[in-house]
Amino acid sequence: MLTTKEKYFLLIFMCNAIIGVLQDWVKRGYKESPKEVAEIMNKIFENAFR
Repeated sequence: MLTTKEKYFLLIFMCNAIIGVLQDWVKRGYKESPKEVAEIMNKIFENAFR
């Protein structure tokens, strides 16, 4: 079980991961559709902590 502090750091980590992916997606000229990006991100987060 994570402590409150660890949960906070996990939240910051996840938020920055999402922001980084979106920034890269924009920088690369939106090569994937918004739906594809959302599906990929969802799959990553569903499987990241198993």
